[in-house]
Amino acid sequence: MEPCTATSTLVSGKLNEIGQSIAKVTDIVAEIAASASEQSAGIVRVNKAVTEIDKVMQQNAASSQESSSAAAELASQSEELAAMVGSFRMDQQVGREHEPLRGSGRSGTIGAWRVEGQPCLPC
Repeated sequence: MEPCTATSTLVSGKLNEIGQSIAKVTDIVAEIAASASEQSAGIVRVNKAVTEIDKVMQQNAASSQESSSAAAELASQSEELAAMVGSFRMDQQVGREHEPLRGSGRSGTIGAWRVEGQPCLPC
């Protein structure tokens, strides 16, 4: 074999190896691109999910605040009601005779309502 032919064969073999390496690198770059695309799609889905979670949390916070306000209002109203009811006292020892109920033949004593110590007249 002539030296030029040997050199040419060697160069040709090396060029084939370089071509195969380039093909391998191209495949690897294509896989990286596909993975990056999948990751990008995954990130978009995660971003949508986080946005939805944020929206639901804001709605829950608003509902919680409304519930808290309603509870505070109910507590205030119940305190007012308790104060109003607390001013009424049934005095069983102060009573009056009442007329018998029609057709019952019974008579009895009813208690007198008092508001803040003053007798309350029946309606």
